[in-house]
Amino acid sequence: MFKNKKGASPLMLLMFAIFVGVVVLIVMNFRGVSDTPRTLAVAGQQQTGQAGQQVTLPVSLVEDVTVTFSSFDAYSKGTNAGTGHRILTAGDGAVGGDINLQVNDDGTRTYSPGQSFSVLLGNLTDALSNNAYYPILRTGTFPDKGTYTVTGGQSAVAGSGDITFTFFNDASTADTAQAIGANTKKTVKTRLIASDNQCVGNPDTGGQNKLTYYYNDTAILSVKQLNDDGSDAVGTSTPTGAGRNVTINRQGYQKISYFYPLVCDNQQVDKKVMVESGTTDPTSDHHINISLSDISWYFNDDTFLVTADYVDEDNIDIGATDYFIGNILLS
Repeated sequence: MFKNKKGASPLMLLMFAIFVGVVVLIVMNFRGVSDTPRTLAVAGQQQTGQAGQQVTLPVSLVEDVTVTFSSFDAYSKGTNAGTGHRILTAGDGAVGGDINLQVNDDGTRTYSPGQSFSVLLGNLTDALSNNAYYPILRTGTFPDKGTYTVTGGQSAVAGSGDITFTFFNDASTADTAQAIGANTKKTVKTRLIASDNQCVGNPDTGGQNKLTYYYNDTAILSVKQLNDDGSDAVGTSTPTGAGRNVTINRQGYQKISYFYPLVCDNQQVDKKVMVESGTTDPTSDHHINISLSDISWYFNDDTFLVTADYVDEDNIDIGATDYFIGNILLS
């Protein structure tokens, strides 16, 4: 091993140093691996991310998700509200998924985790009768588990027989005509109360109803609904279905519409209204009629779009049929 007594061969010393270095590297690597917590990873599909990086996608724990479509009364969860539902889109869309498919309440379909859905719970949208239910819109993604329920609470419809309307004159006297002469402005008040566990308008839309006032322009110059701060509310377009159930037995009438809040479950909404007369003294022949148009979801089966509105493209009332709620009484 050694060539002479003065020292080791340079070649042998070099080989010994390399050997020691390799041993040290192996020991350090072993300790680094041992000291680092290890996580059990499951290899998944890879796709190219930003800057060409390989991204590992999560692996689904289940292959299929059994989805149930069900709804209940918004004020009584134990009460079944659904008569049927409409799957607008679910699954892979145009490639093997569901589009515009009706299913029974508590019906099931099978999808894959991560697929998206858009569902109208409660398939009825037009001309809803008293105690029917407003539809609700649900969207989302199916989770990574074996079963899932697309669900929610539907609000029952308060029809014409399910509300309480009261008129107050400027003296706050209920259901007593407002005396108003020519060229005069009077501020009166209306009150609307919804019945127990029912709604006037569909809360799921996040929108507002509309009230339409019908008046004789031979005696009345304007009818202005007021905001809570007393300022004039801004008029809005009149739904084409408004007035179907309001009988106007006079010529020369005008109409104007305003947004009106949704009213649910014994809630009370008061609105002040300013009435301005013209040169003719108003009489009981000039009562101002009021109709209500409730807002709700509508599904267009031609375009597959869901919108919050008052009438559909065929001029059929969405939600409840527009109805007469009461009068501003004049004398």
